[in-house]
Amino acid sequence: YWTSYLHRHGVKQYTGVDISDYAAAKLRQRFPEYRFLCLDITEGLGDLGEGSADMVVMIDVTQHIVDGDKFARAMENVRKLLKPCGTIILTSNLSESLKTDDFYVKRRPLVAYQKFFPDFEFSQPLPFNAKYIFSLQRKSPNSPLP
Repeated sequence: YWTSYLHRHGVKQYTGVDISDYAAAKLRQRFPEYRFLCLDITEGLGDLGEGSADMVVMIDVTQHIVDGDKFARAMENVRKLLKPCGTIILTSNLSESLKTDDFYVKRRPLVAYQKFFPDFEFSQPLPFNAKYIFSLQRKSPNSPLP
């Protein structure tokens, strides 16, 4: 869905990442002009270069990283991937309760994200598909990494 959305809105250069080999293969067939990788962001950057992304979009991803240590690694990897002036757009349930709704969904408050991006400005979260969507932008391009 999101690849199609970006394509319709004129995105010329795009690398899609999915944890599923099947999804990446199907997307390669449908959008041959884009690059698609099978990658678990909790495990590392794979073929993605550090500091190579202008923008990271994570829609309906982080709530499915239920393990706290894996979530921390994912946030660290996203941070490494982003260029100094890059932007992150993501969705989350943003619940103040840290309870697990199910074995495959973890609710996290906004502070769970702010912890990993203290030098970033967060937009006001907006309701989006029964969750919230918000963006993160580094406060200054020259801000040192924590």
